[in-house]
Amino acid sequence: MSVITSRSSLLSILKIRNQNQEGRPSLQNRVRFQLPCNVRQIFINKKNQVNTKDYEHLVCTIRDSEISDTDLKRLLEEASNCVGILDFELRLFVQALVILGWTHRSPDVIKDYQSFIINVVSAHPLHAKDVINQLVKLFISCEESDWTEIGPSDAFREHLVNIHVILRSIVKVVPL
Repeated sequence: MSVITSRSSLLSILKIRNQNQEGRPSLQNRVRFQLPCNVRQIFINKKNQVNTKDYEHLVCTIRDSEISDTDLKRLLEEASNCVGILDFELRLFVQALVILGWTHRSPDVIKDYQSFIINVVSAHPLHAKDVINQLVKLFISCEESDWTEIGPSDAFREHLVNIHVILRSIVKVVPL
């Protein structure tokens, strides 16, 4: 019984709470993201079941915080050095990064994000389903204002190109 309870509690930390009318987390409940000192050590502790609270806090912080481009870039760089250990046991971290808004970021952050996701999926194809599902959601999430009379706006076209880069790379690298 405790196995089911602990598993349910871990899976529930990715659920977004206190959403506003657009389905986004309300800004009053968001916190400022502060990058932990050593993400690798947090991952190792989680895998060894030593201090799982730091891992859960990291996942919740990514999910619930407004992360600046600088902080996201640093997190992606540190997480990129840990791609080899981001297996099924650390899937919530990968899922939190996958659902994070990234297509509106600076070109450097977008490039780092694309590289990180492609590396994670090629190293651990078990993440491919979550990544592809989220990319497809982003790909088809358009509003009327994203389209002009002749097609998608330039900003939305760039949004689509950024998503396409990852999808194209995954199809080439991962045997699906």
